Amino acid sequence: MRRKRWKDAWMLCKRDFQRYWIGLLFTFLFAAYMAVCTLPMLGANLGKEDDSVAIRCLLDFISLVMIGNLGFVFNRRGRRYLADDSHRKHIVKLRTLPVELKTIILSRFMHLSIATLLNGTIYFLIQYVFMRDLREVLPVGNYLVYVLALMTCAVLIHMFYIGFEWSVSGKGYMIVVLLMMIGYLLISICVSFTGKSLVVMLIQSSNQYVLAVGVISVAVLIQTYTYSGKILLGLLKRKDLM
Repeated sequence: MRRKRWKDAWMLCKRDFQRYWIGLLFTFLFAAYMAVCTLPMLGANLGKEDDSVAIRCLLDFISLVMIGNLGFVFNRRGRRYLADDSHRKHIVKLRTLPVELKTIILSRFMHLSIATLLNGTIYFLIQYVFMRDLREVLPVGNYLVYVLALMTCAVLIHMFYIGFEWSVSGKGYMIVVLLMMIGYLLISICVSFTGKSLVVMLIQSSNQYVLAVGVISVAVLIQTYTYSGKILLGLLKRKDLM
């Protein structure tokens, strides 16, 4: 039964990527573009040249936005959620086939994991290859731990998005996205006025406490998938999807 569930979930996930391969290409281009945009700001913060509150704030804000969006892929369903509540309609469609709730959740987790891994690889690889200051601060092993920590944050944030995708209308989901963006901005502003940067602090932590950061990231990642699966299963059971 479990093997069949994994097989069915993978088929749903693979079909989603195959149907929207053009959107996948644009997603990768967007990740590359955002990585390039962060290079001057990251260099200013690491090199302490032209460092300012505005640069620290902008670096953190763009990084938070990008980390929060690593699990997304541009596709038709994502573009139309505001107009026709496409996220919940997709769940209804799967349930009428019928597809088990656990299979739907597993498929969504696969989609999230693959998107985060691919987008993150492009985003962080460009930063590391083209940013000499970053390579001087973090050896390859430490940088991988840094990437693991940020990808863990990406998965954690995206679980909230999934919950709202399946529980609120398209307009409600848009409000949630806007509130998240405002939250990113407020956090970035508050931290920047302390003379710090979230990104730089994590880089320093990954350099000084590499083992601790790695272990905590893995533990949080496992717990995020475990408890989010249970919460989302309960959410879908309570919703009137049929």
